[in-house]
Amino acid sequence: MLTTGSIVLYKSNAFFVEQIIEDFFRTPSQPRVVTDKQLYLIDNSPTDELRFLADLPVGKGRIYYEHQPSNLGFGKAHNIAIRLAHDQGARYHVIINPDVRFDETVLDTLTSYMEAHEEVGLISPFVSYPDGRPQQLCKLLPRPCDVLLRRFSFSQWVRNKINRRYEMHWLDYSEPVEVPYLSGCFMFTRMAILERVGGFDERFFMYVEDIDLSRRIGQLSKTICHPEAKITHVHSRGSYHDAKLLCHHISSMVKYFNKWGWWCDAERKEVNAHYIPKEAKL
Repeated sequence: MLTTGSIVLYKSNAFFVEQIIEDFFRTPSQPRVVTDKQLYLIDNSPTDELRFLADLPVGKGRIYYEHQPSNLGFGKAHNIAIRLAHDQGARYHVIINPDVRFDETVLDTLTSYMEAHEEVGLISPFVSYPDGRPQQLCKLLPRPCDVLLRRFSFSQWVRNKINRRYEMHWLDYSEPVEVPYLSGCFMFTRMAILERVGGFDERFFMYVEDIDLSRRIGQLSKTICHPEAKITHVHSRGSYHDAKLLCHHISSMVKYFNKWGWWCDAERKEVNAHYIPKEAKL
């Protein structure tokens, strides 16, 4: 059984990426599931100075590097790796951000859960900041008001109320839980489902592509957060500090709502209603 992974690089910190590669290939002393691994590095950086990562001893012969200096964007670059993984006959494919860390049990735990639950097409671990604080990355499908008010409202009370609902603060993470939108920082996917939905929608250069992919996978299978598997994520929230990234984020949100519907999105309303307890409704 082959599990593949892909990391899209862009002027990434080489030392940090080396650590992630080690995390990916590390195997627990008593694995629940025996699996081969292959990792794809798609580099959108202007230069190929990160090419040496393909020759690291930990993944010797199992790391593929491809340089794309035109900067294809997040989803389009990952799609290159997804096609390569398909050609290799991968059963599972994991999309990994270059700013996460995880221990040797994570991939084994997620693979074991997928093997036991054929109805699941996408699964993510529980995500924390490096200092241990949990990140609220399990979310509902966004409404336009969620995006606008949590980002631009001057009222902290309004932002908190929107976030409690949108980020599903009522969730109990004592066991695996189904949610409609999982973060793109670490998406463990069943390749058969990923192929059926066609991978990432390449109209999104960066941002929002994970919402779109979660939603399309959710139409065919379950999307689960598994709290037994835990990772750390730097989560710099670049669009909050960089005007260019903010423009990319806004552009992607507009494309998303143009695709799925702004105020009149019956599917979003139905999906979200399934997860919202009465006391959380706005």
